[in-house]
Amino acid sequence: ASRCWLPPPRTGVLKWL
Repeated sequence: ASRCWLPPPRTGVLKWL
């Protein structure tokens, strides 16, 4: 996760990583 915020609860974690 290169974001400053946490991704949604298993709602596309692979996309946000």
